[in-house]
Amino acid sequence: TNNFVIPEDKDVTLDLNGFTLTGGDTHAILNRGKLCIKDSSGNGEIVASKANTSALRNGDNAVCVIDGGTFTRTDAVDNKWHTVENFGTMTFNGGKVIAEDGQSFAIVNGWNYINPGEQKATMTINNIEMKAGPNGLKNCAGGTLTMNGGTLHCTGYWGLSNDSTGIATINGGNITSDSYIAISNGGAKMEINGGTFTGPQGSLYVQNYAQGTVVMGGSYGNETVEFMRNYCPEGYTATLKDGMVVVSKD
Repeated sequence: TNNFVIPEDKDVTLDLNGFTLTGGDTHAILNRGKLCIKDSSGNGEIVASKANTSALRNGDNAVCVIDGGTFTRTDAVDNKWHTVENFGTMTFNGGKVIAEDGQSFAIVNGWNYINPGEQKATMTINNIEMKAGPNGLKNCAGGTLTMNGGTLHCTGYWGLSNDSTGIATINGGNITSDSYIAISNGGAKMEINGGTFTGPQGSLYVQNYAQGTVVMGGSYGNETVEFMRNYCPEGYTATLKDGMVVVSKD
C-alpha cells in the first residue's frame, strides 16, 4: 500500500509480477515522467482506495505505456472517481480497467468540464479489456483518441463518449453498452473506419452539437441503413448483413 510518484526526469518500468499495489490517500500512481507498466506473472492489480483518486493518473506531458495489469477500485463507501486519467500521452497495448463505482467514467482522456487551452492529451488503444459500470471511456476537451483494437464494455449509457473538443478515430475493436447506445459523439470530430458496435437502443448517437461525424467502416447493431448512410461520405454505403448494418466502400 503506497502512493507512487514518478518524477519528470525519470524513466521507469514497473512489473507488477502478479502483486497488488493499493493506493492510499492520493492516486496509487501519479506519473510525471516516463512509465511502462507490465505484469509478467498475470493477476497483478493497481487499486484506487479513496474517493477522488485514480489508480493511475498520467500527468501533463508525461508518457505512459500499459502492457498489462488490472486497474480498479476498492468497494469502500463513496470510493468514486475515474479509475484511469490521462493528461499526457498514454498507450494501451494490453491490460484491464474494471471500474464499477456506479457513477464515474472508467477512463478519461483530457479535461472533463475544464478548458485546457492549448494542452493536449493523446491516447492510443491497441488492446484493452474495459468493463465499466455505468460509464465507459470519455474523450474530453483537448483529447485525441485512436482505438485500433480491444473491448470497451459498459453497463450504462456509453461505452465511448467523445465530447467537447475531443477528436476520436476508431479503426477497430468492440464497443458495447448493456443499457443504451455504444457510442456518443458530441465532440469536434469522430471518424470510424472499422470495429463492431452495439447497444440495445443503437450503436451510434450523434449529439446535436457534434461538429463532424464520418463513417467509413464498421458493423452496427440495432441501427438502420438509412441512419448510418447519413454519415457515410461519397464512395461509401451502409447495407444490412446478418442483422448488423455494415458500412463499406461502394
